[in-house]
Amino acid sequence: MILLWGIVLTSGLGLGVAFVAIWQTVSRRMAPTDFWPELHRLGRGLLTEGDDLPRLMALYRQLAINVLRYNLANLLGVGLAILPLIAAMTWAAPLALDQWHERAATMLVHPPGAPVEPTPGQRQAWCADTLTCLGYEMLWFSTARREAGPTAIARPDTQDGNPLWPYVSDLEFGFYLSFLLANGIALGVSRGYRRKP
Repeated sequence: MILLWGIVLTSGLGLGVAFVAIWQTVSRRMAPTDFWPELHRLGRGLLTEGDDLPRLMALYRQLAINVLRYNLANLLGVGLAILPLIAAMTWAAPLALDQWHERAATMLVHPPGAPVEPTPGQRQAWCADTLTCLGYEMLWFSTARREAGPTAIARPDTQDGNPLWPYVSDLEFGFYLSFLLANGIALGVSRGYRRKP
C-alpha cells in the first residue's frame, strides 16, 4: 500500500508541475507579450477618445483582438496541459483504484438505507438527472438513471477519512491534493523567476 501511495502522490506532483509548464509555455508563445500594458493603454484611450468615433472604434477593435488572442492562447494552453492528466486518469487511475478497493470487505451505500442493489467491487451512482450523473461519471462512478428518489451511491467501503468521503477515496483525495499543491508551487516558482532582474 505504501508503494501505491508513493506512485499516486508522485504522479500527482509530476502532473501538476507538467500542467503549469505546458500551459505557461503555450500561453507565453501565443499570447500578446505586452497584453497588460496594452490593455491599460487601450482602456485609457477609450476613456479619452469619446468624441472621435473612428478612433474609438479602432481602439475597441484592437482591444477585442488582444483579449481574444490572450484568451485563446490560455485556452489552448490549458487544453494541451490537461492532456497528460486525462491520459493518466484514463489509463492508470482504474488500476490504482482497483488495488485500493481490494482492501474493502463490504460495500458502502450512501445515504444509508437507500433502496439500491450494489454490485460488489463497483462504484455506482443512481441519479435522476443528466448533470448529476455526469458529475458522478467524472468521479469514476458508473451511473444509472432513476426516476424518483434522491441520488444514491454504492462503492467498496475502504473506510476512508477525507472530507469528501464517500464520493472520493483517500487515494484520489491525495492525488488531487498533490496535483494542486504542485500547481501552486510551480506557479509561485515561475513567477519568482520572472520577477528577478
